[in-house]
Order: sequence, then C-alpha cells, then structure tokens
Amino acid sequence: MDVLIRYGFSIEEIKNMMDTNDSIESIPDKEILEFLNILTDIGCHEEHIMNILSCNPFSISRNNFEIKKLFNKLNEIGIKDICSLIDSNPYILNL
Repeated sequence: MDVLIRYGFSIEEIKNMMDTNDSIESIPDKEILEFLNILTDIGCHEEHIMNILSCNPFSISRNNFEIKKLFNKLNEIGIKDICSLIDSNPYILNL
C-alpha cells in the first residue's frame, strides 16, 4: 500500500480503490511496484497510470505475468499505443 502513497495517490483515492477492490490490501508492495513499472515500460506517464488505477482498481490485483501476456498480444495484433488504449478504456486490463 505504501507504494501507492509514494506514487502520489492520496489516502482518499486509495480508500476508494479499496472500497471497490478489497483484495488490494493484501497485495505486496513489490507486486504493485512491478505493475507500475510494467505500465511505465509501455509508455504510460504518471497521469495515465493514476487514471487507469483510479478507474479500474481491479487491474492492480491482476497477475503481472498475465498483464505482460496481454500487452504482448496487443502488440502482435498491431496496437502500438497500448497506453492510450488502456487509459481510454482501463477495463481492457481485465481481459
């Protein structure tokens, strides 16, 4: 949870995410940080990441390996700007 605070989320934003997805509380900071790094690696800026996580708190609890597979598949089918895609529709991360 500390990693979200250090990233710039307010306590209120984190509380709202936890109200939606109560499993966030049990996710180790290391996994959350890895997820944030995955999003950064595909070109997401801080504001995109904050939008994505605020709109779809379930994405935090996804398996990071599965997220990487999803991004690889999106690349395979020719989507180049994955960040804009998931920023505009963060629920794609639930696929």
